[in-house]
Amino acid sequence: MFSVWHKQSRFQKLLAGLFFLSLVLTLFCSFIYPSIILIRILTTFNIALAITGIFMFLRLVSDERIVHQKHIRTLRILLQQNLHQTVDYSREAIIIVNRNGNIIEASPKATELLASSHLALSGVPIQYIIKDYPSDLESANGEFVLKLSQGGERFIQYVKHPLLDHDVPSGTLLVLCDVSEEKKQFESYLQAAKFSVIAQLAGGLAHELRNPLTTIKGFVQLAGPDQWPVSLRSYHQLILDEIETTDRLLTQFVLLTNPSAPQLKPLNPDDLVYSAVQILKPTCLMQEVSLILDLPSHTPEVMGDEKQLTHTILSIIQNAIESSQPGQSIKISLTSNMDKIKLGVEDSGSGIAEDILKRVFDPFFTTRKGKTGLGLTIAQQIVLAHHGELTLSRPPSGQGTLVTLTLPIL
Repeated sequence: MFSVWHKQSRFQKLLAGLFFLSLVLTLFCSFIYPSIILIRILTTFNIALAITGIFMFLRLVSDERIVHQKHIRTLRILLQQNLHQTVDYSREAIIIVNRNGNIIEASPKATELLASSHLALSGVPIQYIIKDYPSDLESANGEFVLKLSQGGERFIQYVKHPLLDHDVPSGTLLVLCDVSEEKKQFESYLQAAKFSVIAQLAGGLAHELRNPLTTIKGFVQLAGPDQWPVSLRSYHQLILDEIETTDRLLTQFVLLTNPSAPQLKPLNPDDLVYSAVQILKPTCLMQEVSLILDLPSHTPEVMGDEKQLTHTILSIIQNAIESSQPGQSIKISLTSNMDKIKLGVEDSGSGIAEDILKRVFDPFFTTRKGKTGLGLTIAQQIVLAHHGELTLSRPPSGQGTLVTLTLPIL
Protein backbone atom coordinates (compact mmCIF):
# COMPACT_ATOMS: atom_id res chain seq x y z
CA MET A 1 0.00 0.00 0.00
CA PHE A 2 2.76 2.44 0.92
CA SER A 3 4.74 1.55 -2.21
CA VAL A 4 1.70 2.47 -4.30
CA TRP A 5 1.37 5.82 -2.46
CA HIS A 6 5.00 6.68 -3.21
CA LYS A 7 4.47 5.94 -6.88
CA GLN A 8 1.45 8.28 -7.28
CA SER A 9 1.67 11.22 -9.67
CA ARG A 10 1.61 14.89 -8.58
CA PHE A 11 -2.01 15.18 -9.68
CA GLN A 12 -3.03 12.28 -7.48
CA LYS A 13 -1.20 13.75 -4.47
CA LEU A 14 -2.82 17.15 -5.12
CA LEU A 15 -6.22 15.44 -5.26
CA ALA A 16 -5.59 13.80 -1.91
CA GLY A 17 -4.53 17.14 -0.42
CA LEU A 18 -7.71 18.88 -1.68
CA PHE A 19 -9.80 16.10 -0.18
CA PHE A 20 -8.12 16.54 3.19
CA LEU A 21 -8.56 20.36 3.13
CA SER A 22 -12.20 20.08 2.03
CA LEU A 23 -12.88 17.62 4.83
CA VAL A 24 -11.35 20.01 7.40
CA LEU A 25 -13.35 22.93 5.93
CA THR A 26 -16.58 20.91 6.14
CA LEU A 27 -15.99 20.12 9.81
CA PHE A 28 -15.08 23.74 10.52
CA CYS A 29 -18.25 25.10 8.86
CA SER A 30 -20.47 22.58 10.64
CA PHE A 31 -19.37 23.97 14.00
CA ILE A 32 -18.60 27.67 13.29
CA TYR A 33 -21.01 28.51 10.46
CA PRO A 34 -23.68 25.79 10.32
CA SER A 35 -25.18 26.47 6.87
CA ILE A 36 -26.99 23.40 5.53
CA ILE A 37 -26.51 24.41 1.91
CA LEU A 38 -22.79 25.08 2.33
CA ILE A 39 -22.33 21.83 4.22
CA ARG A 40 -24.15 19.88 1.51
CA ILE A 41 -22.01 21.46 -1.18
CA LEU A 42 -18.81 20.64 0.69
CA THR A 43 -19.99 17.11 1.46
CA THR A 44 -20.84 16.50 -2.20
CA PHE A 45 -17.45 17.90 -3.16
CA ASN A 46 -15.75 15.57 -0.64
CA ILE A 47 -17.62 12.56 -1.95
CA ALA A 48 -16.61 13.43 -5.50
CA LEU A 49 -12.99 13.85 -4.48
CA ALA A 50 -13.09 10.55 -2.56
CA ILE A 51 -14.60 8.69 -5.50
CA THR A 52 -12.06 10.24 -7.85
CA GLY A 53 -9.20 9.36 -5.47
CA ILE A 54 -10.37 5.77 -5.09
CA PHE A 55 -10.74 5.46 -8.85
CA MET A 56 -7.22 6.83 -9.42
CA PHE A 57 -5.80 4.52 -6.73
CA LEU A 58 -7.45 1.46 -8.26
CA ARG A 59 -6.27 2.60 -11.66
CA LEU A 60 -2.70 2.83 -10.39
CA VAL A 61 -2.91 -0.65 -8.83
CA SER A 62 -4.30 -2.03 -12.08
CA ASP A 63 -1.60 -0.32 -14.12
CA GLU A 64 1.12 -1.73 -11.88
CA ARG A 65 -0.30 -5.23 -12.20
CA ILE A 66 -0.40 -4.84 -15.97
CA VAL A 67 3.22 -3.66 -15.96
CA HIS A 68 4.17 -6.60 -13.71
CA GLN A 69 2.49 -9.05 -16.08
CA LYS A 70 4.23 -7.37 -19.01
CA HIS A 71 7.55 -7.85 -17.24
CA ILE A 72 6.78 -11.54 -16.75
CA ARG A 73 5.74 -11.88 -20.40
CA THR A 74 8.87 -10.05 -21.52
CA LEU A 75 11.02 -12.37 -19.41
CA ARG A 76 9.28 -15.39 -20.88
CA ILE A 77 9.86 -14.08 -24.42
CA LEU A 78 13.54 -13.53 -23.64
CA LEU A 79 13.82 -17.07 -22.32
CA GLN A 80 12.10 -18.48 -25.40
CA GLN A 81 14.27 -16.50 -27.81
CA ASN A 82 17.46 -17.30 -25.84
CA LEU A 83 19.05 -13.98 -26.86
CA HIS A 84 22.85 -13.94 -26.87
CA GLN A 85 23.05 -10.99 -24.51
CA THR A 86 20.82 -12.66 -21.90
CA VAL A 87 21.29 -16.40 -21.62
CA ASP A 88 23.26 -18.00 -24.42
CA TYR A 89 26.74 -17.20 -23.12
CA SER A 90 25.89 -18.05 -19.52
CA ARG A 91 26.22 -21.37 -17.72
CA GLU A 92 22.98 -20.62 -15.94
CA ALA A 93 19.56 -21.94 -16.83
CA ILE A 94 16.34 -20.18 -15.83
CA ILE A 95 12.91 -21.52 -14.83
CA ILE A 96 9.79 -19.55 -13.88
CA VAL A 97 7.46 -21.16 -11.35
CA ASN A 98 3.99 -19.80 -10.59
CA ARG A 99 2.56 -19.29 -7.10
CA ASN A 100 1.12 -22.82 -7.14
CA GLY A 101 4.58 -24.33 -7.61
CA ASN A 102 4.11 -25.33 -11.29
CA ILE A 103 6.64 -24.57 -14.04
CA ILE A 104 5.26 -22.02 -16.51
CA GLU A 105 8.41 -21.27 -18.48
CA ALA A 106 11.93 -22.65 -18.96
CA SER A 107 14.82 -21.37 -21.03
CA PRO A 108 16.36 -23.64 -23.70
CA LYS A 109 19.40 -23.91 -21.45
CA ALA A 110 17.14 -25.26 -18.68
CA THR A 111 15.52 -27.87 -20.92
CA GLU A 112 18.99 -28.99 -22.03
CA LEU A 113 20.24 -29.14 -18.46
CA LEU A 114 17.20 -31.10 -17.22
CA ALA A 115 17.30 -33.39 -20.30
CA SER A 116 13.64 -32.70 -21.05
CA SER A 117 11.59 -30.85 -23.64
CA HIS A 118 9.84 -27.52 -23.06
CA LEU A 119 6.45 -29.20 -23.47
CA ALA A 120 7.30 -31.92 -20.95
CA LEU A 121 8.33 -29.34 -18.33
CA SER A 122 5.40 -26.96 -18.78
CA GLY A 123 2.88 -27.32 -15.95
CA VAL A 124 5.00 -29.85 -14.03
CA PRO A 125 5.22 -29.26 -10.23
CA ILE A 126 8.72 -28.17 -9.33
CA GLN A 127 8.77 -30.78 -6.53
CA TYR A 128 8.90 -33.49 -9.22
CA ILE A 129 12.34 -32.19 -10.15
CA ILE A 130 13.64 -30.79 -6.85
CA LYS A 131 12.46 -33.17 -4.12
CA ASP A 132 13.39 -30.91 -1.19
CA TYR A 133 12.28 -27.67 -2.87
CA PRO A 134 11.74 -25.04 -0.13
CA SER A 135 8.12 -23.89 0.02
CA ASP A 136 8.82 -20.65 1.90
CA LEU A 137 8.53 -17.31 0.10
CA GLU A 138 12.07 -16.11 0.73
CA SER A 139 15.16 -16.38 -1.43
CA ALA A 140 17.00 -19.66 -0.97
CA ASN A 141 19.61 -21.85 -2.60
CA GLY A 142 20.34 -25.55 -2.60
CA GLU A 143 21.52 -28.52 -4.61
CA PHE A 144 19.89 -31.64 -6.03
CA VAL A 145 20.88 -34.70 -8.06
CA LEU A 146 19.16 -35.27 -11.40
CA LYS A 147 18.96 -38.91 -12.52
CA LEU A 148 19.25 -39.17 -16.31
CA SER A 149 17.12 -41.64 -18.23
CA GLN A 150 20.11 -42.85 -20.26
CA GLY A 151 22.06 -43.48 -17.07
CA GLY A 152 24.27 -41.31 -14.97
CA GLU A 153 23.44 -38.24 -12.94
CA ARG A 154 23.98 -34.50 -12.79
CA PHE A 155 24.66 -32.34 -9.77
CA ILE A 156 22.71 -29.10 -10.08
CA GLN A 157 22.77 -26.06 -7.82
CA TYR A 158 19.83 -23.66 -7.78
CA VAL A 159 19.10 -20.16 -6.50
CA LYS A 160 15.49 -19.22 -5.78
CA HIS A 161 14.24 -15.63 -6.14
CA PRO A 162 10.58 -14.75 -5.39
CA LEU A 163 8.69 -12.64 -7.96
CA LEU A 164 6.60 -10.04 -6.11
CA ASP A 165 3.46 -8.19 -7.18
CA HIS A 166 2.79 -5.35 -4.67
CA ASP A 167 4.86 -7.25 -2.11
CA VAL A 168 2.66 -10.29 -2.75
CA PRO A 169 4.46 -13.36 -4.16
CA SER A 170 3.22 -14.18 -7.65
CA GLY A 171 5.85 -16.73 -8.61
CA THR A 172 9.48 -17.76 -8.37
CA LEU A 173 12.52 -17.33 -10.58
CA LEU A 174 14.92 -20.29 -10.40
CA VAL A 175 18.49 -20.04 -11.66
CA LEU A 176 20.11 -23.46 -12.21
CA CYS A 177 23.78 -24.28 -12.68
CA ASP A 178 25.42 -27.61 -13.52
CA VAL A 179 28.25 -28.30 -11.04
CA SER A 180 28.91 -31.91 -12.05
CA GLU A 181 32.44 -31.20 -13.27
CA GLU A 182 33.28 -29.32 -10.09
CA LYS A 183 31.98 -32.29 -8.09
CA LYS A 184 34.15 -34.72 -10.07
CA GLN A 185 37.22 -32.53 -9.60
CA PHE A 186 36.57 -32.29 -5.88
CA GLU A 187 36.08 -36.05 -5.58
CA SER A 188 39.31 -36.61 -7.53
CA TYR A 189 41.07 -34.30 -5.12
CA LEU A 190 39.68 -36.26 -2.16
CA GLN A 191 40.77 -39.54 -3.71
CA ALA A 192 44.26 -38.17 -4.31
CA ALA A 193 44.42 -37.06 -0.67
CA LYS A 194 43.31 -40.53 0.47
CA PHE A 195 45.92 -42.17 -1.75
CA SER A 196 48.59 -39.94 -0.24
CA VAL A 197 47.60 -41.00 3.27
CA ILE A 198 47.59 -44.68 2.24
CA ALA A 199 51.03 -44.35 0.66
CA GLN A 200 52.45 -42.84 3.84
CA LEU A 201 50.74 -45.50 5.96
CA ALA A 202 51.95 -48.32 3.71
CA GLY A 203 55.54 -47.05 3.72
CA GLY A 204 55.60 -46.62 7.48
CA LEU A 205 53.93 -49.97 8.15
CA ALA A 206 56.26 -51.83 5.80
CA HIS A 207 59.31 -50.22 7.41
CA GLU A 208 58.16 -51.09 10.93
CA LEU A 209 57.33 -54.69 10.01
CA ARG A 210 60.55 -55.29 8.09
CA ASN A 211 62.70 -54.54 11.13
CA PRO A 212 61.39 -57.44 13.28
CA LEU A 213 61.22 -59.69 10.19
CA THR A 214 64.91 -59.01 9.46
CA THR A 215 65.77 -59.80 13.09
CA ILE A 216 63.80 -63.06 13.06
CA LYS A 217 65.28 -64.09 9.72
CA GLY A 218 68.84 -63.36 10.93
CA PHE A 219 68.49 -65.45 14.09
CA VAL A 220 66.82 -68.32 12.20
CA GLN A 221 69.67 -68.35 9.70
CA LEU A 222 72.23 -68.03 12.50
CA ALA A 223 70.77 -71.04 14.24
CA GLY A 224 71.24 -73.51 11.41
CA PRO A 225 69.30 -76.76 11.08
CA ASP A 226 72.09 -78.66 12.86
CA GLN A 227 71.42 -76.73 16.09
CA TRP A 228 67.69 -77.48 16.03
CA PRO A 229 66.11 -80.54 17.63
CA VAL A 230 65.71 -83.34 15.13
CA SER A 231 61.93 -83.18 15.37
CA LEU A 232 61.92 -79.46 14.40
CA ARG A 233 64.60 -79.39 11.71
CA SER A 234 62.04 -79.81 8.92
CA TYR A 235 60.44 -76.46 9.95
CA HIS A 236 63.67 -74.46 9.57
CA GLN A 237 63.38 -73.91 5.82
CA LEU A 238 59.61 -73.51 6.09
CA ILE A 239 60.07 -70.59 8.50
CA LEU A 240 62.59 -68.95 6.19
CA ASP A 241 60.24 -69.37 3.22
CA GLU A 242 57.34 -67.79 5.11
CA ILE A 243 59.53 -64.85 6.14
CA GLU A 244 60.48 -64.35 2.48
CA THR A 245 56.81 -64.55 1.48
CA THR A 246 55.82 -61.95 4.08
CA ASP A 247 58.61 -59.63 2.96
CA ARG A 248 57.53 -60.01 -0.66
CA LEU A 249 53.89 -59.25 0.22
CA LEU A 250 54.97 -56.11 2.04
CA THR A 251 56.89 -54.99 -1.03
CA GLN A 252 53.85 -55.62 -3.26
CA PHE A 253 51.60 -53.78 -0.81
CA VAL A 254 53.82 -50.70 -0.97
CA LEU A 255 54.00 -50.83 -4.76
CA LEU A 256 50.24 -51.25 -5.14
CA THR A 257 49.30 -48.47 -2.77
CA ASN A 258 51.96 -46.16 -4.18
CA PRO A 259 52.60 -47.37 -7.72
CA SER A 260 55.46 -45.98 -9.71
CA ALA A 261 54.84 -43.69 -12.66
CA PRO A 262 53.38 -45.72 -15.55
CA GLN A 263 55.83 -46.80 -18.22
CA LEU A 264 53.82 -45.63 -21.21
CA LYS A 265 53.85 -47.33 -24.57
CA PRO A 266 51.25 -47.99 -27.31
CA LEU A 267 48.90 -50.80 -26.28
CA ASN A 268 46.05 -52.61 -27.97
CA PRO A 269 43.04 -52.72 -25.58
CA ASP A 270 41.91 -56.02 -27.15
CA ASP A 271 45.18 -57.67 -26.14
CA LEU A 272 44.82 -56.42 -22.55
CA VAL A 273 41.30 -57.85 -22.30
CA TYR A 274 42.26 -61.21 -23.87
CA SER A 275 45.25 -61.47 -21.53
CA ALA A 276 43.09 -60.86 -18.45
CA VAL A 277 40.44 -63.30 -19.66
CA GLN A 278 43.01 -66.07 -20.16
CA ILE A 279 44.34 -65.59 -16.63
CA LEU A 280 40.82 -65.73 -15.13
CA LYS A 281 39.55 -68.73 -17.11
CA PRO A 282 40.29 -71.25 -14.32
CA THR A 283 38.48 -69.02 -11.81
CA CYS A 284 35.45 -68.80 -14.12
CA LEU A 285 35.36 -72.58 -14.45
CA MET A 286 35.47 -73.02 -10.67
CA GLN A 287 32.72 -70.42 -10.11
CA GLU A 288 30.67 -71.73 -13.09
CA VAL A 289 30.53 -68.22 -14.55
CA SER A 290 30.83 -67.56 -18.28
CA LEU A 291 32.45 -64.54 -19.94
CA ILE A 292 30.81 -63.04 -23.04
CA LEU A 293 33.17 -60.91 -25.13
CA ASP A 294 31.83 -58.16 -27.38
CA LEU A 295 34.99 -56.75 -28.93
CA PRO A 296 35.22 -54.89 -32.25
CA SER A 297 37.47 -56.06 -35.06
CA HIS A 298 39.67 -53.02 -34.62
CA THR A 299 40.14 -50.83 -31.56
CA PRO A 300 42.36 -47.73 -31.47
CA GLU A 301 45.51 -48.03 -29.40
CA VAL A 302 46.03 -46.32 -26.05
CA MET A 303 49.15 -45.14 -24.25
CA GLY A 304 49.60 -47.03 -21.02
CA ASP A 305 51.57 -49.27 -18.71
CA GLU A 306 50.82 -52.87 -19.68
CA LYS A 307 51.29 -54.36 -16.21
CA GLN A 308 49.28 -51.68 -14.42
CA LEU A 309 46.37 -51.71 -16.87
CA THR A 310 46.29 -55.52 -16.92
CA HIS A 311 46.17 -55.50 -13.11
CA THR A 312 43.27 -53.02 -13.25
CA ILE A 313 41.25 -55.08 -15.75
CA LEU A 314 41.92 -58.23 -13.71
CA SER A 315 40.59 -56.53 -10.56
CA ILE A 316 37.43 -55.35 -12.35
CA ILE A 317 36.63 -58.75 -13.88
CA GLN A 318 37.55 -60.56 -10.64
CA ASN A 319 35.05 -58.40 -8.72
CA ALA A 320 32.38 -59.19 -11.32
CA ILE A 321 33.06 -62.93 -10.98
CA GLU A 322 32.79 -62.76 -7.17
CA SER A 323 29.49 -60.87 -7.49
CA SER A 324 27.97 -63.47 -9.83
CA GLN A 325 26.12 -66.67 -9.02
CA PRO A 326 26.81 -70.04 -10.68
CA GLY A 327 25.25 -70.13 -14.13
CA GLN A 328 25.35 -66.37 -14.65
CA SER A 329 27.38 -64.57 -17.31
CA ILE A 330 29.54 -61.46 -17.46
CA LYS A 331 29.51 -59.25 -20.54
CA ILE A 332 32.79 -57.55 -21.49
CA SER A 333 32.54 -54.95 -24.24
CA LEU A 334 34.85 -52.43 -25.92
CA THR A 335 33.66 -49.30 -27.70
CA SER A 336 35.45 -46.23 -29.00
CA ASN A 337 34.71 -42.74 -30.28
CA MET A 338 36.87 -39.91 -31.58
CA ASP A 339 39.09 -39.55 -28.53
CA LYS A 340 38.28 -42.29 -25.99
CA ILE A 341 37.85 -46.02 -25.63
CA LYS A 342 35.43 -47.52 -23.12
CA LEU A 343 35.72 -50.94 -21.54
CA GLY A 344 32.47 -52.11 -19.95
CA VAL A 345 32.23 -55.07 -17.56
CA GLU A 346 28.62 -55.90 -16.72
CA ASP A 347 27.60 -58.65 -14.31
CA SER A 348 24.15 -60.01 -13.47
CA GLY A 349 24.55 -60.11 -9.70
CA SER A 350 22.49 -58.47 -7.02
CA GLY A 351 23.98 -55.03 -7.72
CA ILE A 352 25.29 -52.45 -5.30
CA ALA A 353 23.11 -50.32 -3.04
CA GLU A 354 23.16 -46.55 -3.59
CA ASP A 355 24.76 -45.79 -0.22
CA ILE A 356 27.52 -48.37 -0.86
CA LEU A 357 28.01 -47.27 -4.49
CA LYS A 358 29.37 -43.94 -3.27
CA ARG A 359 32.01 -45.63 -1.10
CA VAL A 360 33.35 -48.41 -3.32
CA PHE A 361 36.54 -46.46 -4.08
CA ASP A 362 37.23 -45.63 -0.43
CA PRO A 363 40.38 -47.33 0.90
CA PHE A 364 39.78 -50.43 3.07
CA PHE A 365 36.01 -50.34 2.42
CA THR A 366 34.64 -53.78 1.57
CA THR A 367 31.48 -55.82 2.12
CA ARG A 368 33.24 -59.17 1.64
CA LYS A 369 34.95 -61.06 4.42
CA GLY A 370 38.64 -61.70 4.03
CA LYS A 371 39.16 -58.81 1.59
CA THR A 372 41.37 -55.75 2.12
CA GLY A 373 39.11 -53.26 0.34
CA LEU A 374 42.03 -51.96 -1.74
CA GLY A 375 41.27 -53.57 -5.13
CA LEU A 376 39.10 -50.85 -6.64
CA THR A 377 41.01 -48.13 -4.77
CA ILE A 378 44.28 -49.17 -6.40
CA ALA A 379 42.56 -49.69 -9.77
CA GLN A 380 41.19 -46.17 -9.69
CA GLN A 381 44.58 -44.75 -8.77
CA ILE A 382 46.14 -46.49 -11.77
CA VAL A 383 43.37 -45.24 -14.08
CA LEU A 384 43.78 -41.66 -12.85
CA ALA A 385 47.53 -41.91 -13.50
CA HIS A 386 46.61 -42.79 -17.11
CA HIS A 387 44.29 -39.73 -17.35
CA GLY A 388 41.27 -42.00 -17.51
CA GLU A 389 38.09 -42.53 -15.53
CA LEU A 390 36.63 -45.49 -13.63
CA THR A 391 32.91 -45.47 -12.77
CA LEU A 392 30.36 -47.89 -11.32
CA SER A 393 26.66 -47.67 -12.15
CA ARG A 394 23.48 -49.64 -12.69
CA PRO A 395 23.36 -51.20 -16.18
CA PRO A 396 20.42 -50.38 -18.51
CA SER A 397 18.86 -53.74 -17.62
CA GLY A 398 18.61 -52.57 -14.00
CA GLN A 399 20.18 -55.75 -12.65
CA GLY A 400 23.77 -56.20 -11.56
CA THR A 401 26.61 -53.69 -11.83
CA LEU A 402 28.27 -51.99 -14.78
CA VAL A 403 31.93 -50.97 -14.39
CA THR A 404 33.17 -48.58 -17.09
CA LEU A 405 36.86 -47.91 -17.71
CA THR A 406 37.53 -44.93 -19.97
CA LEU A 407 40.97 -44.16 -21.43
CA PRO A 408 42.15 -41.58 -23.97
CA ILE A 409 43.16 -43.09 -27.30
CA LEU A 410 46.62 -42.70 -28.78
